[in-house]
Amino acid sequence: MKTTPTIRCGLAANPSPLSGAARDPFLDAIRTIALLRVMLWHTFGDPVLTYVIAAVPTMFFVAGSLLAKSLDRRPWPRVLADRARRILLPLWAFAAVAFVAMRVAWLLDPSPRTAVPWRSIIFWIVPLGDPQGSAWEGGWMSQPLWYIRATFWLFLLSPLLRSALRRFGLVVFVPPVMAVFALDVLTRNPAVTIHAAPELLWQIGDLALYSIFLMAGFAHRDGRFAHLRPSGWFGGAALAGIASTAWILTQPVPLHVVNNSHPAHLFVGTAWLCLFLACRAPITAVAMTSAGRAIVGWISLRTMTIYLWHSTAVILTYQVLASGDDRPPGVYAAAMIAGMVSITMVFVVAFGWVEDLAARRRLLVCPLLVASGDSPGDRAPFAAHRRSVYRFVGVPSLAGVLLLGGCAFMTQPMSGEAAAAADGAVGGAVDGGVVASRVAKKPPVPSQAPPRPEFERAPSTSAPASTTSERRAAVVAPAATIAPAAPLAPEADDALATAIQRTVDEWRARWNVPGIAVGVVQPGSLSWRGASGADPVTGAAVDVDDRFDITSITKTFTGTLVFQLAAEGRIDLDAPLPRLVRVPDFPYAAGITVRQLLTHRTGLVPYRDTRAYAAAPDAIDTPDKALAAALLEPLQFAPGTKSAYSSTNFLVLGFLVEEVTGLGYDALLEQQLFEPVDLRSTTHSPPSALAPNFATSGIVTDTADLLRWGIALYRDHTVIDVVGLAAMHQIDTSTGLGPAVYGYCPCTIDDSGREHWQWIGHTGGTTQLAYSDTDDIAIALNVTDSLWLENRGRAVAELLTLLRAAVLGATPRAAIPSFS
Repeated sequence: MKTTPTIRCGLAANPSPLSGAARDPFLDAIRTIALLRVMLWHTFGDPVLTYVIAAVPTMFFVAGSLLAKSLDRRPWPRVLADRARRILLPLWAFAAVAFVAMRVAWLLDPSPRTAVPWRSIIFWIVPLGDPQGSAWEGGWMSQPLWYIRATFWLFLLSPLLRSALRRFGLVVFVPPVMAVFALDVLTRNPAVTIHAAPELLWQIGDLALYSIFLMAGFAHRDGRFAHLRPSGWFGGAALAGIASTAWILTQPVPLHVVNNSHPAHLFVGTAWLCLFLACRAPITAVAMTSAGRAIVGWISLRTMTIYLWHSTAVILTYQVLASGDDRPPGVYAAAMIAGMVSITMVFVVAFGWVEDLAARRRLLVCPLLVASGDSPGDRAPFAAHRRSVYRFVGVPSLAGVLLLGGCAFMTQPMSGEAAAAADGAVGGAVDGGVVASRVAKKPPVPSQAPPRPEFERAPSTSAPASTTSERRAAVVAPAATIAPAAPLAPEADDALATAIQRTVDEWRARWNVPGIAVGVVQPGSLSWRGASGADPVTGAAVDVDDRFDITSITKTFTGTLVFQLAAEGRIDLDAPLPRLVRVPDFPYAAGITVRQLLTHRTGLVPYRDTRAYAAAPDAIDTPDKALAAALLEPLQFAPGTKSAYSSTNFLVLGFLVEEVTGLGYDALLEQQLFEPVDLRSTTHSPPSALAPNFATSGIVTDTADLLRWGIALYRDHTVIDVVGLAAMHQIDTSTGLGPAVYGYCPCTIDDSGREHWQWIGHTGGTTQLAYSDTDDIAIALNVTDSLWLENRGRAVAELLTLLRAAVLGATPRAAIPSFS
């Protein structure tokens, strides 16, 4: 007689009947540890976390060991079909929800930001490439799917890799290891770029790297490592740790994130894997305890669901917590973890059963609900579980809501000593931009490639009237004198002014920008300045005459000073950097040129990405300290081989112009730039904690003066001769970086093969300056939050297009510029 099952809502004492097969508790345990580390990384984005447990190598090692067991027992076509089903069904469920969410966002707010990427839907169905989402989801749903792409490819290749290991033994590891280092060299070389598929080399590197750990799992299953004692594994961990340290100290690891360097990931992953294997006995012992078996067993049954949905849980939690600015130390981190875990659990209950369906095992709404007395083939009716399911869903959901609500209450803006107490929370900043609050308000977007300019072939009948290349052809000699600043233009008539104001108001509402000040000028024809919205901190309406810190646009002033001195023959742009009295121990002087500093091709690390800045950002309060912090780090790459934006370059240029002229930087600004251009509302702020300023940032101005500066610099040659202007127009078409200038798309290629930028200019933390030499239009704008938020680049590109169309009396392009 069968005993009536007793249903409990809690952690199962023994989850093995749910799996229907014996499992290795060690493998399940280290995969659980790795998955939890992935969740923490996506929640907080702190680079330190990538050194604490190499999560993805560990997960591929476990996958390899389990896959080898399956390949040994069944024909490989059946194994691949089974694994493909286990990957694809949960992915399709996630994709269905993602596309419904993106479609609803578009229906509620039809705009380029919410446009659904139907062209990429094939990779959501068969992940042979990286699935792409809309700009609205900001990568939180699509970006982590690179791991699904890598997993899918390695499962397809697994029969070949398994056969190779059996035939050739451990020597089979040599080719992928060599490929990891060879591909790293290729990806560092800017000349080696596959324009049709710019991420292809990196994706091949993924396959090379993770195939090593997959095959290590094969070898583990075969018992090839059985003879190694824990002391041997500890020795391997130590050697890999030493190799990791040596590589990270001597080679570029972008943003100090292990995941951004395949060789670093290989070393760190090997070190942690050896450490796990050395500690196999204690890890297994913990995993075999009652609580260990329950937690590890449950997570093992829902690994794919947790991975697919946790990132969405992170961004949903952030949206709840985003209302506050300052908070007591640790509260934000605790709230993020509580919210992420609670929401992920709800997703697991809602969608985790798809994993059971994919594995062809009995469907369980809640794997934590275990019926004592059930056999693997039994399936209790849902009605018997209903109350427990309600408890399981309701308790964490209610707890999550209460925790998030409580934390949201606690995160209301504080003042005085309470705000000072919150200063110890985690924070971040964008190099060259407005220094972000030290209190972390939003975790960084999961790892992704920087945006690149995209050039399209222009119709042969519509070549630009004036192009950068054509202007360079006319350059023959420096201007003899510095001319006075030209007046801007008469104001736009009432009808046009009203139309432009309406365009700005509608754009601000469409893109959820709190406030913006804008100026537009077409010299000799018209000018317009206006404002819309309010400051989200003070609540004050934005005024057209408000002054603001243009941060990195200060670099255009520094670059102009350098070009002035080059025109006078006092600086050689292509000679090695001379010895600087103020930086006598500058180690790279002989190998770096002034032009490389101007074009961000030195490899110098941004001072905000240094260990010294991370440890004590308040202490970096002078340009000397900022440069010293950067010089403690190895170069990101060999000078001249690659472009990477770094404010450190312009600190060096500031010291250089001071030494060449014998004048201070502020005196040079006043004498050479502010006075000749008649910048009456423009000043330069002194260095301060978190903001060394100097030659890299700190100029404060308004839209009128910023427009006057843009016209003087890019159009009238008021402060720079035509030779210097031509040099400034030498913009790298793969990155958009030039000497103290950016190139902005839409970007075209004419019939002769020459590239054309619609705009040139520069961007700071909240400010953008852009000039179109084709249309003779300059635009200056400043938003009240940041230009570095997700999709803000696309938003600004759209605004530039709309303002250009309004001035020219044309209809805006249907397609939004692709570069952001």
